[in-house]
Amino acid sequence: MLPAATEKVTTSQPRQKYIAVLWGVVLAILSTLLGLRLYAGNTIDTSLMALFPHQQQNPVIQRAEQNLAARYSQRLLILVGSTDDSLARRHAIALGQTLQNLARVDQVSWQLGDFAESPASSAFFSRYRFHLLNASTAQEITQENTGLIRDRALQALFNPIGGGYSSALLTRDPFAIAQQNLAGKSHIPGLTFDGQMVKLANHQKTYYLVFVTIKGDPYDLDVQHQIIGAVDQAKASTTNAPVEWLTAGLIVHAAQGARQAQREMSTIGAGSLLGIALLILLTFRRMAALWLTLLPIVSGCLVATAVSMLVFQKVHLITFAFGATIIGVSIDYALHYLCARSSQACAAETLKRLLPSLLLGMMTSILAYSAQAITPFPGLKQMALFSATGLLAAGLTVICWFPLLTGGQHWQSSPPAFILIARLRPKWRLARITPVTTAWLVLGCFALGGSLFFLRGQDDIRLLQTSPKALIEQDIKVQQVLRQSGTRSFLLVKADTIEQLLQREETLSRQLFILRQQNLIHAYDALSLYVPSAQKQKENVQLIHQLYAQELDQFYSQAGLPDQLTNEAFSYLKAAESQMLTVDEWLNSPVSAHNRHLWLGQLDDHTYSLITLTNADAPATQTVLKQMASKYAWATFVNRVDTLSALLGNYRKHMTLWVLIAVAVATVIMVLRYRSAVWRIITPSLMGSCVALLLINSIAGGINLFHMMALLLVLGVGLDMGIFLHDASHRKETWAAVTLSALTSLLAFGLLALSTTPVLH
Repeated sequence: MLPAATEKVTTSQPRQKYIAVLWGVVLAILSTLLGLRLYAGNTIDTSLMALFPHQQQNPVIQRAEQNLAARYSQRLLILVGSTDDSLARRHAIALGQTLQNLARVDQVSWQLGDFAESPASSAFFSRYRFHLLNASTAQEITQENTGLIRDRALQALFNPIGGGYSSALLTRDPFAIAQQNLAGKSHIPGLTFDGQMVKLANHQKTYYLVFVTIKGDPYDLDVQHQIIGAVDQAKASTTNAPVEWLTAGLIVHAAQGARQAQREMSTIGAGSLLGIALLILLTFRRMAALWLTLLPIVSGCLVATAVSMLVFQKVHLITFAFGATIIGVSIDYALHYLCARSSQACAAETLKRLLPSLLLGMMTSILAYSAQAITPFPGLKQMALFSATGLLAAGLTVICWFPLLTGGQHWQSSPPAFILIARLRPKWRLARITPVTTAWLVLGCFALGGSLFFLRGQDDIRLLQTSPKALIEQDIKVQQVLRQSGTRSFLLVKADTIEQLLQREETLSRQLFILRQQNLIHAYDALSLYVPSAQKQKENVQLIHQLYAQELDQFYSQAGLPDQLTNEAFSYLKAAESQMLTVDEWLNSPVSAHNRHLWLGQLDDHTYSLITLTNADAPATQTVLKQMASKYAWATFVNRVDTLSALLGNYRKHMTLWVLIAVAVATVIMVLRYRSAVWRIITPSLMGSCVALLLINSIAGGINLFHMMALLLVLGVGLDMGIFLHDASHRKETWAAVTLSALTSLLAFGLLALSTTPVLH
């Protein structure tokens, strides 16, 4: 129980009680709204990209990014491997059946009928077999190596294991063009079928594939718990079995990020509170002081959470972890009040004396935090709102409640630890400004200011990677098994019509085919590989005519088949010429399910598509691709990492500008009160900020956006200390409060160094 007020009632006490009750009502309303919002669920976000703004760039590139992100975000790839084929197969089947029954799973692809090589897909492509000639077959025909095609067909015809040809196939597709086309569409080398199961051969282990399409947001904690929980249970069942589980997908990283952020939020917040509690108890030696210092912290966090969840649809976990640092600032108000109360007979007089400094300190701190809200970063806007409202609520709690809660005379005392801290204050002061002092100050400021020109930007988005090393290594292992890597680069293609678009893609594809042969890229994927242009489809049919004219008679002769089959085969070819595949038909077919992201559609009176590139991250490859795209006005090369890094650097510069503006505005506000003495308040904060930037530049190799954001916090805390020290005329209780404030701030901010989240660290 807090001590009851025993002080003589004054005329100001009834008004103070009304204010306290009003503030209590506000907190009660916000608590109720927060409870309702939490009950509704889905309030937490864990996506790192959610911290960044929608890219201020070409809307077509933005749509391409969205298509690629959506494709990656909704998929989960699971590889179940073992040296015991039957063991891996059994566990893959069990997992596939389990996942199929989950409400948050849209589709599970783990059997033959789920993949492009399924009979249904084969039938779709078979209708257009002569129009969809793959590049290697077309090259053999144009280079007059048609004998190779004939020999393969004869080998397949007489292969006792392959099942031979049906009588219909002998005339409709004697050279098995449809089968060759379908085989050319697989981007996973070694992909085979074991009965109804899909597996990867040619490895030390046999891996069975399970593809999961997620229903819902992969950052939704419920989605993560359901799907990742099922996978974790499957893994747990094989703890003592020689089974390897490999997973890849955004949901895996999102789930790990959620666990990491929750863990850090609790450890950093709990660590700050525990350290502060011990410090308060050692200093004041009374539980009431601890409850009072916790009161503004709790109210600040409550109000900040409630307001943030009411304003934003979702609040990022990093916002909560970063917001935990307001503990180190909001407690300052309580400390200054309690230290001042120890030497003041009247609680009301204590507040009256502190109020100007308290309000000005709140104003400058809130201004420093609020500068983040001006940036276009949703994450920074959240952090700004959370921190500013939290500090405001903490300050109002001290102003509205503390005079009533500290009315007893026994608050006017100085425990031994308090006296010890007070005695540690400097015994000297800068009584007057001499020319020598001025020279040293100016020289120091110029030296620090000049050294800022040596600061470097460190804006690589990959440095903000939050996933642990083990998860990154697992991604690499999956890429090695699949013999491909993720897509970080793509080519954007623009045209006036669909036909022109496909033809332009084919122009690029011919050059990319050469790059693939030179091992500069591993693979590429383009819409025109699935739907060739009408011109290309006609050329393909003509190549089939050429193949038939050169090899069909000899094929039937060597196969011992009657000559009249030649006329029947030409008749089927002639009838199939008009059956051309269109983009609309392909998009509306299930066979396009995994590749629709390549089609961007119509924007600004033009039609767009993208060509994705695999294993194209080498600097030499990037240079070649940029040069290739620069030859055409309708082609654009986009490196996703470079684009995001450039965006991060651009906003770092903007944030630097807003830091300077915040300092300038705070200086103007303080000049109105302190006049020429304002330099005493602001110089320590500025010099400390310069030193911090120089140290970070030396240790981390450069400055990024989040360093500038942290700089605002340093300025806010530093200005608070300067204001109180200046206004207190070197009172011992003020020095004690500032010392305690510095220690609590070190706890709150310093514990962020333990975070493995780069944004916080």
